[in-house]
Formats: sequence, structure tokens, C-alpha cells
Amino acid sequence: MNPRALSKSEVQALFRGYPYKPSSLYIIGTTSWGGSVAVVGTRKPSREAVRLTRELVRALVGDGFTIVTGGAVGIDAVAAQEVLGLGASPVIARPCLDGNARQWASRGAVVVMESVECPVGDGYRSALALRNRLIAGLAGAIIVPEARAWRVGGDSDKPCCGTWYTAIRFGVRAGRRVFIFKPLVGDVEVHEAFRVFVGSGAVPVGSIDELLARLRGLFSGWFP
Repeated sequence: MNPRALSKSEVQALFRGYPYKPSSLYIIGTTSWGGSVAVVGTRKPSREAVRLTRELVRALVGDGFTIVTGGAVGIDAVAAQEVLGLGASPVIARPCLDGNARQWASRGAVVVMESVECPVGDGYRSALALRNRLIAGLAGAIIVPEARAWRVGGDSDKPCCGTWYTAIRFGVRAGRRVFIFKPLVGDVEVHEAFRVFVGSGAVPVGSIDELLARLRGLFSGWFP
């Protein structure tokens, strides 16, 4: 399991026009980057969100999209597992060659990372947060089946988690188109995250068909 270092020109091409491009990038495996979309979300998804994610991934892969995600438990892992079950390879963004990266690579996923060696302690936690910009930068659009707030109420525009970093901090604020599904459950934490994400620029969608129609317009240069 030997990650290959991408050249500077390769990194520039992958992150063309993206303001948070990494200075280096390593990859295990190969993939086609055209039509890449990120599927990310809560680590504690509802049963309805798990079902939606699986149906969503089947539709996206069927349309020819490459799925990028972070490989964490929850929505990320559900999406990646569904891609693998379809005989395709998800792209998993990790901060380094950690245990998660090794596990996904051994299952046939393409893994990208900014460094092979892993920092320790707070350095690893910081790298884990920064790796969300890899997910956003490699994707032409970001899709959130479900997010969950850690706190409810107040004026904060950051209710939670890695999903917020990917979708808002490194997504919307970097010019990426972000879509979030309308809540499928009555959970107040899900509704709060939805409210904040939409208020921060994410586009709400009510169905997979609606999302696909928007994506086909957004990626019209890639798909006939």
C-alpha cells in the first residue's frame, strides 16, 4: 500500500480555481475526476437518511458521477459502502495514511491524503478538520443527505461538525454549490442544522429527482 505523490501540475489541475488547494497530495488507486460530487453528513444518521443516502448513491453512480467522501462513520461510510457494493470506487479523503485510510484502500476505494505520515494529538485533529477542504475541492458539488446540530438555538452559524466545514467553510464560502435534503424526520437537531446550512447558502432539495436535474445542469459540460 504505497501512496503515489501527485505532481504540482496534477494538484493544480485537480483544484483549479479552488482557493484552499493543498500544497501536496498523495493517492492510492486511480479514478476519473470528471463529474465528481461529494456526499457527506452526520455521523449519527436517522434510518430515513441512511435509506436516502443509499438510493442517492445508486442514482448518482448510475448517472456516471464519481462519489467523494470522508470515510467517517455515518453518512460518509454509508455512501462509500454503497459505491463499493455497486462495483465502483469511491474517493475517500483522509488527512494522512491513518487506519481509516488503510481500511478503505484495502476494500478497493481510492484514497487521497495531504500527507503520508500522521501527526499526533492536536496536530492530527487539526489535520482531520483541514482534510474537509480536500473533499470540497475535489467535488464539483457537495450533497448533504442529513446533518445534525450539536447545539440548538442561538446566533451561531456553525452548529456542528465536519459536515459544516466541508459544506459551508470550504464549500459555499469557496464558491462550491451545496445541496442539502429537506429533513425527513422531526428531530430538532436535524432541523436546526438544516436551518443553519440553508441560511449559510446551501440549496434545499426535496427529492433525488430534483437534485439530479440540478446536477445535470451544473455538470452539463461533462454529461450529454
